[in-house]
Amino acid sequence: MPHVSKYRLKPYEEQKLKSTFKMILAGISNKKDMDHFLKFLLSPTEQLMFSKRIAIAVLLEEGLS
Repeated sequence: MPHVSKYRLKPYEEQKLKSTFKMILAGISNKKDMDHFLKFLLSPTEQLMFSKRIAIAVLLEEGLS
């Protein structure tokens, strides 16, 4: 289970953080930069968990259960 701070952000601040995160991801245009970003951002375990979630989404999109 993820650990989230008990101190909630104001809705505007939360939306701004999410928007910034999306813009950073959208600005990464090659595999080398993405690898560097993900190694900086996520632990190896988190990278694997995220990869599995993406695989599940792909399988569901293909109609598999």
